Amino acid sequence: HRLAPTPLLTGAEDDLAETLWCLEHGQELVVLAQLDKATEDARLARAAALAAKLHEAGWGRPGAVVLPRLGAGRERQRELAFANEVVRRYPLLAVVSGGEGEPPGELLAAYWRRPLGAEVPPLPRDYQTLEVRRSRSTRLQAWELVGALPGDPVPDLRLTNALVEARVLPWLAWGHGVRAIFLRGTTSWGSGDLGGRVLVYPRPDGHVAGSLRLAALRDGIEDYEYLRLLWDRVRKLRALGPEKLEATLVACEQLLADAEQAAGYLRKPCRDWKALAALRTRLARQIERLEETWWAQVDRSKDLPGPVAGLKATPGDGEVALAWSDEGPSGVVGYNVYRSCDPTRGFVRVNRKMVRGHGYRDTAVRNDRQYYYFVRAIGRDGAEGRRSATVRASPKPRPFVVWLPMGNLRAGSVGPYRVRVALRGPGTRKELPLVIPQLDYALGQRAYDGFEPMTRADDGTWFFDVPDPGWSRLAGQALRLKVRIVDRLGRVVVPGVERVEEIEGPGH
Repeated sequence: HRLAPTPLLTGAEDDLAETLWCLEHGQELVVLAQLDKATEDARLARAAALAAKLHEAGWGRPGAVVLPRLGAGRERQRELAFANEVVRRYPLLAVVSGGEGEPPGELLAAYWRRPLGAEVPPLPRDYQTLEVRRSRSTRLQAWELVGALPGDPVPDLRLTNALVEARVLPWLAWGHGVRAIFLRGTTSWGSGDLGGRVLVYPRPDGHVAGSLRLAALRDGIEDYEYLRLLWDRVRKLRALGPEKLEATLVACEQLLADAEQAAGYLRKPCRDWKALAALRTRLARQIERLEETWWAQVDRSKDLPGPVAGLKATPGDGEVALAWSDEGPSGVVGYNVYRSCDPTRGFVRVNRKMVRGHGYRDTAVRNDRQYYYFVRAIGRDGAEGRRSATVRASPKPRPFVVWLPMGNLRAGSVGPYRVRVALRGPGTRKELPLVIPQLDYALGQRAYDGFEPMTRADDGTWFFDVPDPGWSRLAGQALRLKVRIVDRLGRVVVPGVERVEEIEGPGH
């Protein structure tokens, strides 16, 4: 599920915001509760309430609860019953159970984690069947690193181990059909600890620093995603049945087999990082070729959702706003947005979650650079349809208002009150700037009644003199100011920004 933080839930109102932050930054499964014993109903109820809020917000079922590992004897049966009861009572929570060996057949939990340091899982009995091994997802398998002893041949994240072991772990997980690696307490240093539980360290400036082992593990997770993407594309292309691609698909399957063989086994893993990096390069090149073939098949298909209509791209300051017609193909549940800096190649999906509306705001762009976009509709079966027409946009920086120091406004003031601002950004320089500020003002709770142009001073700043309404009668009230920026045709470039000046009484 990618490397991501677990929110530190406290039961406070900001739990939802913290969880959403993790989801918006790419996390697919968020641990909402970790139970130390099989009786913690209060913590479970709090996690279930948060899971309900996430579901209402359209995030599906991304919340998980981690139960203690199943023990042995009578306790095992009691803990197994508790795990199944949690699954039944809280259907919006993904339950993570675990223990040594294979999961019990009667266990209802979605995930099963087995300790990797305490035992070395054998290869699946169906190891030689790639398709079966990759499809072991009825109950998603996970490895939990429990910290093996020094000298143990099983890869771990200890400081005494070579960095390549952190990278090869996901490769080995791929070979076993494992979908996740479970790390508990990666910031807690204990007595005699060899670093397996410490991947993040505090810096003197108050921020955190990731360890080299964390960086190597992240690279291994990206390798895993390359393997899965290639396997997934091969599987889907075979389902479409183009006979002329048979040689290419066979070559891809051979590459997947080579990658698994080169990664080694749990007791004899690959310790040559250069070999892993070279395999990743081969995977990347093959994926690029296969992706072109895959999307060409999609765009020729008449059985998939058709292209959306009316796609438009509106550039802003550091963003591009996309919108398309709601009269698109039927049977659509959402959309994916693709972007590239080249109109003919290199398009990648930019939305992390499926777009459910008819618009998307792309903020991961730079000003003064040309971007190209198209959109694909997603059918009820999850398949993406044909691409839309391509549109382009180039974000531009916008000017902005800087409020300059002004005198205090008192009840004893006499005469007009001078408001001073400066404009920064494009079009604000030179003797005849391309944009100018306008000011509107109001006293107390009165409504604004219209913008007036400001005057440019010799030093390039702008001012406006608010007429004296009799300041002495208005002590304790406020002078509300609003400045907007327009171009020379009077079109609003930047909406109004406000400032409030309190009219001080005579005692101040």
